[in-house]
Amino acid sequence: MAIMNDQTSDGPGRRLENLRDLGGLPLLGGGTTRHGILYRSDASYPGDLPPLHVDIWPPSTVVDLRSARERDRVIHKWEASVRLLHLPLHSWAAPDAVGRPTLESIYEGILAERSELLVEILTGIFGSQAPILVHCAAGKDRTGIVVAALLLAAGVHPEAIVRDYLQTAEVMGAVVRRWSRNGDSTQTSEEYLRVTEVGIRRVIERLNGELAGGFSDWFTSHGGLKGAIAQWRGRLNQEANSDD
Repeated sequence: MAIMNDQTSDGPGRRLENLRDLGGLPLLGGGTTRHGILYRSDASYPGDLPPLHVDIWPPSTVVDLRSARERDRVIHKWEASVRLLHLPLHSWAAPDAVGRPTLESIYEGILAERSELLVEILTGIFGSQAPILVHCAAGKDRTGIVVAALLLAAGVHPEAIVRDYLQTAEVMGAVVRRWSRNGDSTQTSEEYLRVTEVGIRRVIERLNGELAGGFSDWFTSHGGLKGAIAQWRGRLNQEANSDD
């Protein structure tokens, strides 16, 4: 459902800070990704106001990559029409993880230890009704890796994927303030607040260049079906005629 939202009194922490529609990104073969198919964001909280800068809200599908412990700390109840997929990716990427290694190590660990799970998550997203919102706590690390894989599958230019990932650096302070204002007692470290261009480039290189056939070979080598990639690419490509 398209919304026309003219609310201007946000109040503190009342809207998602790291939400963006991943339409308009350049494809390697020409064209761009479609709007209204794939969103990424930080976590939602009770009492959130609808966002002002996406055309369709609420999303049809919400993919929550957080652990159950994170999710249950402050529970946001979505509308009954929203399909919720709770697909935890990696506990080290939680903002309050104890004994955290570097972000680069976390990213490498996810690909080394959770590749089959990542393929399961991607497969679930490929077949979901749009708009599809992917989020974790801040919408940075777990979301960053899943979104990078989704965009590679769609044929988005790798440099555009890096640029999209780096946008989170501009809002991390606001995301942390939002946690506090919504009663979320998350405690985190300076390491967690970083974005890492080196880390996301390594992810892209591994997903896209580890095998001769690029992302498609990586996906199928970890249990995915090649036909799922073609279907997803058709949905996200600007020339597609329908999204479902």
